[in-house]
Amino acid sequence: MSYEFSLDKNLPIPQCAYCGIAHPTLEAVTEIIQTSDYLEEDHTCWRMYKCNSCGCCTMAQGRTTGDYVQFIYPTTKDYDESIPERARVYLKQANETMHAPAASVMVTASAVDELMKSKGLTSGKLYPRIKETIEKHMITDEMGLWTHELRIEANGQRHADDDFDFPDTDRARNMLGFAEALAELLFVLPSKVTRGRESSSGDATR
Repeated sequence: MSYEFSLDKNLPIPQCAYCGIAHPTLEAVTEIIQTSDYLEEDHTCWRMYKCNSCGCCTMAQGRTTGDYVQFIYPTTKDYDESIPERARVYLKQANETMHAPAASVMVTASAVDELMKSKGLTSGKLYPRIKETIEKHMITDEMGLWTHELRIEANGQRHADDDFDFPDTDRARNMLGFAEALAELLFVLPSKVTRGRESSSGDATR
C-alpha cells in the first residue's frame, strides 16, 4: 500500500491506531533513518511520529526520503467481512472512540448485542440472550461471565449510575478485546473453516 504523503515533519493519517482520535497531530520525534540489508542494498527509510493526544508512537516507512510512505505501523483495525455489517460498524466505532472510554464501552456492548442477534438470538434483553448462548454452547461459561461484566458496565455508563466509575482506556480496550474475540469465535473462525473445507474439496476433485 502507498499513501499520498511522504516522511515529512507531520504524518497526516486519518486516525490514531492507539487512542482512536480522528485526524490526530502526529509530529516527527526522529530524523529520517535509512537502513539496508546485509548486501547494503534494498534501502528503506523510517521515521517515528508521536501522537500529541495519547503520546504513543507510530512508525512510517518509505523507499526514499522524498517518496510516498508505503507502510505505517501500527495501522487502524479492519474487521473481517465475515462479521455482520452492523456488528462490524459497532466494533469499528468502539475502536475509534477509545479516547472516550465510557462511550467506547457502550458501543462495544452494542456490538456484542448485534453479534448475538446475528446468530438468531433476538428475543428479550441481552441478559437472557447471553444465557441462551451459553446453554447452546456457542460460548463458554467464562465468556458468558465476561459478557455479563460488559453488560453491567455499559448499563452503568448508559444510566449515569453513581455507583460506577468512569472506565479508563485500558478497561475500554479490554472490553473491546472481548467483543473482538466473540466476533472471531462466532463468525470469523467458522468462515475460515468453511473456506478451508471448500478449498480442500476443490483440491480433492482435481
